[in-house]
Amino acid sequence: MQPRTWTGWSSMADMAPMTADRLAAMIEDEKIPLWDLDQAFWAHERGVDYPLTHYDLETWEESVREGDPAARAVSDTGDLLRIIEDRYPGHRLDLRAENGRARVSLLITETGTRPLPRGVAGDVHGEFAMSGLGRAIALATVRADGLARDLERRLLGVEGLDDRIPPYQAWGVEEVSPGRWGAVHHELRLLCATANSPEGATRHAGMNHKGDYGVLLCRERYDKLFSYPATAPDEEPGF
Repeated sequence: MQPRTWTGWSSMADMAPMTADRLAAMIEDEKIPLWDLDQAFWAHERGVDYPLTHYDLETWEESVREGDPAARAVSDTGDLLRIIEDRYPGHRLDLRAENGRARVSLLITETGTRPLPRGVAGDVHGEFAMSGLGRAIALATVRADGLARDLERRLLGVEGLDDRIPPYQAWGVEEVSPGRWGAVHHELRLLCATANSPEGATRHAGMNHKGDYGVLLCRERYDKLFSYPATAPDEEPGF
């Protein structure tokens, strides 16, 4: 196999870690050949810079020969589906294509390490020929995978905290911003959904999600409000 690198991405000055956003932008660009997208996908999986160094390019070629699905995930949809099956025990792939347009959605509800409450979804819709559906599925996968990894990271930050907190209904209710009340636990940096009255805040506390996901929402709500005072939006109970 001869090393192949698309000239538009080959400048050494362009070398940088392959993020999910950067990879998604490349997949959306129809001018980029599939083999470059395969290399970019593999770089994202391996956490290496792209364009690939000479050493990484040789390693990618070896991965192709050895049948590593991450090495041809964009050009070979079968390899991409293997990655989804292996990485996400809980998933649903919805695909509809007609008249040169496609809608693809990949919902991830469970990773190999934890369930993801409510799940996360990567959605793609637009003009895709039947022959280009692999690219659309890859784009949906990259988006969903990025969301899943981010949610896993955020959940890890509050893991085990649920066992340490008192019942939500026992938290003190305070006016946390002008006209907005919420059940708050300052020591653990947690805030339930706010309301325009103390009574409403108490009801919201009783409806809060249970488990790590509920704690995560409370932590992020607290940090957002108390880092940026007086910006709390109207919120849906339990969120």
